[in-house]
Amino acid sequence: MEADVLDLLQAHRNLKELTIRGYGGVKISTWVGNPSFTNMVVVRLQDCCNCKFLPPLGQLPSLKEISIKGMSEVENVGSEFYGEGSFPFPVLETLSFQNMQRWKEWFPCERLQGIREFPCLKMLSIDACPKLEGTLPENISSLENLVIRECDQLVVSVANYRELCALCVHSCKGLVYQSAVEFQLLDLEITGCAELTPSLQSEDSLLQYFTSLHRLTIEGNSHLVQLHHLTSLQELHIDKWPSLVSFPEVDLPASLKEIKIRGCDSLTHFARYRLPPSLRRIEINRCQNLKSLVEDRDGSASSSSSPCLTQDEESCLEYLSIWSCPSLASLSSRIQLPKALKHLQIHTCKQLEFITDTFDHNTHLEYIHIWYCPNLKSLPEGLCHLPNLQKLSIYGCRSLASFQRGGFERIASNLREIDITNCDKLEALPKGMHNLNSLEILRIPYCDGFMSFIGEGFPPNLISLKILNLKSCKPLFQCGLHRLTSLRELWISGEDPDLVFFPPTEMVLPKSLIRLTVEDFPNLRYLSSKGFQFLTSLKSLYIWTCPKLESIPYEGQLVPLTQLSIRRCPLLEARCKPGKGRYWRSIAHVPYIWLGDRRILAP
Repeated sequence: MEADVLDLLQAHRNLKELTIRGYGGVKISTWVGNPSFTNMVVVRLQDCCNCKFLPPLGQLPSLKEISIKGMSEVENVGSEFYGEGSFPFPVLETLSFQNMQRWKEWFPCERLQGIREFPCLKMLSIDACPKLEGTLPENISSLENLVIRECDQLVVSVANYRELCALCVHSCKGLVYQSAVEFQLLDLEITGCAELTPSLQSEDSLLQYFTSLHRLTIEGNSHLVQLHHLTSLQELHIDKWPSLVSFPEVDLPASLKEIKIRGCDSLTHFARYRLPPSLRRIEINRCQNLKSLVEDRDGSASSSSSPCLTQDEESCLEYLSIWSCPSLASLSSRIQLPKALKHLQIHTCKQLEFITDTFDHNTHLEYIHIWYCPNLKSLPEGLCHLPNLQKLSIYGCRSLASFQRGGFERIASNLREIDITNCDKLEALPKGMHNLNSLEILRIPYCDGFMSFIGEGFPPNLISLKILNLKSCKPLFQCGLHRLTSLRELWISGEDPDLVFFPPTEMVLPKSLIRLTVEDFPNLRYLSSKGFQFLTSLKSLYIWTCPKLESIPYEGQLVPLTQLSIRRCPLLEARCKPGKGRYWRSIAHVPYIWLGDRRILAP
């Protein structure tokens, strides 16, 4: 019956794109692939799980893109796919097969007799076809991008694809290439191939024929690949090399600008003696035994004579990111970070106690992100000396007690965002934040130095303000928030047992507010109508975890709202039930309402 329905759904002749998803018939209708569809450019067949044969898409004269996914009953691709025309797929540029679980063989079109099967094909991708074996079409001289993933029985031959610019081969039986012929590849990714032929050669032998490479990805290599002859290489991605301890500088080409390393547990130091001067980006992820970035000449990770993170003017490093390296204790003890550094990101390094002495010389820094480093106790001095700093984000550093002296007493003219949250032992906030005229987003916790911070005043041009763990709200209510005329978002969370009314009489909220969140106040009972009457721009109101809250402004005060969320406030949730709750008439006009975890629709 599904086949009859699809037959009757024959599309208009001018159709340009066709997608068939979830069709359950055994055979796709004959109109799909009819050459009369002269304008058809894109065809997608997805999850047609009962179909055993592909339609004759080769007959479509203008077809440029084909995507076939999840057709798990197809065992062979051959003449039925090419159709009956003399020149199948005359302008096809992109062909993609994915998740074809029973596909065993791709048969060439016998009647072509030397004519190219895909004269314009540039991109061929075959993904998750575990039974596919034999060979792929070889006479595709136009092919530029070849991606083969998780085809366990397939030996991929690239001997005839002389125009390839990008090649990705992952988890296949093997890779065949043509010895003594240089390819013009720019992007090469080889992971999980059991054999490299001719002669089962290693990656070293293979790479000598790809001298034009710009990007190289290799996984699971057992030894250090020789890279110095790849004089055009710019990006190197390394995954799960079991014996990689560090990179000898002499083996890295001078053209190399970016290195990404993941899952190399033997790596203890990124490099020996100094960072390669050409590198602009380093990313290290999940290297369990990484101790430092640069090893000293005497074998130690850090000393007063070590260049470590070098001061050398030749260093061009701009981006440094280290994730999930639990043995990393410090970046540098006495030597500054590279002067060219713009982006510093350290995430989930549990042993990190120290970053560097000072940021005084890092005037190019734009972003500092330090997340989930529970042993970090302080930040370097010199934050006030970073004129290009745009974002400072410190999150989940539960041992961080203080910032070094200096704060922001000098104006950091480009700073747009400060996020200091989930730092339980923080005693004081950086001084001088009221000087930051460019600051737009501020997220801070309540701490012992909160009164001092409030005394200085808020930065004048804030757009978003989030204050967490308030133990006493009174200083905040008396500090003149209404003077923040640009404030659009306010989030207040706390434990103040004295807060019963919000906002209290002495607090005037900025009229510019669009979004307001009130959270975690154990004794809050009332939202004041008077406090909301001037919030004519308020669109989103979020009230969370206020178990005693029982009152919200009556009808008319919440007219501007388009979103309302009330969660873990059992008394108020009961009074806002659709149709029968006491406050339903006050909120029934709001298009998007959530009570608890449930979206409420008007009855």
